[in-house]
Parts: sequence; structure tokens; C-alpha cells
Amino acid sequence: MSAAESDLLFSPQTSGFATILRRASPVAKRFLKYGASEATFGSKTPGDLPVDAHELIALCAPRPTFISYGVPEKGDAKWLDHQGSYMAAVAAGKVFRLLGAEDLGVSDDYKKERMPAVNTGMLDGQLAWRQHDGGHTDGPNWKYFIPWADRMLGIPLPAAAPGTTERDFLVHQLVNSTFPRLVLHTGS
Repeated sequence: MSAAESDLLFSPQTSGFATILRRASPVAKRFLKYGASEATFGSKTPGDLPVDAHELIALCAPRPTFISYGVPEKGDAKWLDHQGSYMAAVAAGKVFRLLGAEDLGVSDDYKKERMPAVNTGMLDGQLAWRQHDGGHTDGPNWKYFIPWADRMLGIPLPAAAPGTTERDFLVHQLVNSTFPRLVLHTGS
């Protein structure tokens, strides 16, 4: 696969999550060459990867898919390539729309679309994106994820009682949301 065919790549991490990388990224090339050298398949180049990141995100369609990142300045890894991940989400939007789901609400031109500002959520569709101003954690996005997940599951959002702190409201949402019960009961 040539660089002209696609700008996006998928690479597995040791944690099992997807790393979104752009072909031009020298970090991606070093990771594949040296990071995988201990693996049974040996070191590889970006051209050896059989699938692009937008294809993996598209496989989630039309199911709700929330993509969350922090910022490198607060500890999120720079090699995660937040811009490349956003590009992959934009490119996957076509499949979400094809299957009747809402995407990020931007054009399909992943090369021209600009990643939204930090703390700006794109949470209107089944495909959602938000980069928070924290580090390598999903904690700051929970207060956006829970209402989004409830909406995707058709659960009405309760109004916060007067004097309720943001933390109390979030705990209430976690305890009373169907989403955590779905997660907890999948293994039983």
C-alpha cells in the first residue's frame, strides 16, 4: 500500500488498544521497526499493516462509538497521534451515514477537516469525539460520555437538583444509568 493510498494506519499497543498513526510519522516507523522487533512476527514497516484505522472505526458502525483523548502537555503520549485519530474518525463517518447513523457532522475530507479545539465535544451522533485537557486518562470525559451513552440507549437525562455538585451529579448518573448495568452484566 503506497502512502498515496492512505494517510492512516492502525498499530496494536501492548495494552490492546488501537494506536492511530499517520504514514508521515517517524514515531510510527520507529515503533514498528524497533517496538515490534521482540514480537514473533519481527519488525515491520507501516506498509506491512493490513488495515487502516478508519476501517477499524467503521467496523463499529452503526453502534455508538466515543473516541476520547487527553493532551500531551498533561501526560497523554505524543505518539498516540491525536490528529491522525481525528482524521480516521472523519474518514469512518461515511460508513456510519451509510448505515443510518450520525457521524461527526463534518465533511468527508479528512485531510482538510481540522481537529476541534480541546474541550470541544462532537457528541451529536453515534460517532463521537472529544479531547479533554487532562493527561492520559478518560476521567475528564466521563461527565460527557455518560449523558451521551444514555442518549444513545434512549434513557432520559434527569435534571440536577439545586445545590448538587458536578461530582454528585456524575455519581448519580453512574449509579442510575443503564450503561454501567449493561457493562456489569455482560459477563454473567
